Amino acid sequence: MTLVSKIFRIAATATRSRGRNSARSDSDLRVRLDSADKQRIEAVTTMFRRLHFSEEQAQVRGMAVIYTQIGYISMQVIDDKEMRVSRVPHYVEMFTGLAPSESEFARFKSRHRSTKSRLSKSV
Repeated sequence: MTLVSKIFRIAATATRSRGRNSARSDSDLRVRLDSADKQRIEAVTTMFRRLHFSEEQAQVRGMAVIYTQIGYISMQVIDDKEMRVSRVPHYVEMFTGLAPSESEFARFKSRHRSTKSRLSKSV
């Protein structure tokens, strides 16, 4: 798996928690949620560092990836699966400045063909 693929795999985990809003109102859950978000941001930031972005660029890009995913949760965005998957290369290029190769995108699509329910929950 390439670094670019790993970035978006980690970011997708930020969207799997349907109880984000309710967790904000419970102090114990909020601490856990904030900790998990910080870990996700750090993981994505680390990958941007590995792609040779400056520290500030890596941090900002890491936050942008995770907060974009969280925004999808907050707005309860529901996209058509095919459309969402077709946009992945554009998101990758937007966040990294690197377009995924055709083979990388083909691997991504093959992993997500049978995960319709997981993808619909992730956005």
